[in-house]
Amino acid sequence: SAVIEGGSVIALTGAGAAGKTTFLRILGRQLFPTKGFLVYPGRWQVRFLDTASSQMFFRGTLIANLRFGNTIEHEETEIIELCRLMGVSQKILGRSGMQTQVMLNGSNLSTTDKVLLTVVRALLSSVDLLLLSNLLDIVGEEKAINVLNVLKTFVNHRRVDCLTKENASRGRFRKRKTVVVSTKLAPLEQACSMKLHLGEVEVDETAGRKEDMDI
Repeated sequence: SAVIEGGSVIALTGAGAAGKTTFLRILGRQLFPTKGFLVYPGRWQVRFLDTASSQMFFRGTLIANLRFGNTIEHEETEIIELCRLMGVSQKILGRSGMQTQVMLNGSNLSTTDKVLLTVVRALLSSVDLLLLSNLLDIVGEEKAINVLNVLKTFVNHRRVDCLTKENASRGRFRKRKTVVVSTKLAPLEQACSMKLHLGEVEVDETAGRKEDMDI
């Protein structure tokens, strides 16, 4: 069993095939546990992001893609600032900016920008529990650490500081935020405030696969 406290940036560690992605999918409500149960705080917004998530762009402007599914229509200047903090390339922000035309699956965007914009979109959705399954490994160590620092500020402040419109609407009531990161980058893992370790998989012919989880 495990308890994930709110207000933390957690590195999910473990050997290959230890079940890290499966664990994150269960937390993200994409899979259901075969035994036991999950308990969430009331009205938690959960987002699970992996490499497939970074392909989820439709034909239209960049700002339409980033605003899709959000309950609050953030100001364009706020979104640009969040993209800048996240490290989105100047090629995207400098020319047409948020009016940049995006092709299906983001085929005209770089892999790095697609990953960064995917995290931006999650933060714009008022997320409370953000689950990243090896997603930051794609952008390289330097950019991954920068994204993690933005996420740590998000967790510590219980908000994204540049999203002033949303922050004003929430007032003083802000739910605790949590980020869980699965990564193979040792510096990224070390930069997290906590570590959750999945033990090695044990297999026997009668019980099948067994996974032990330690904190």
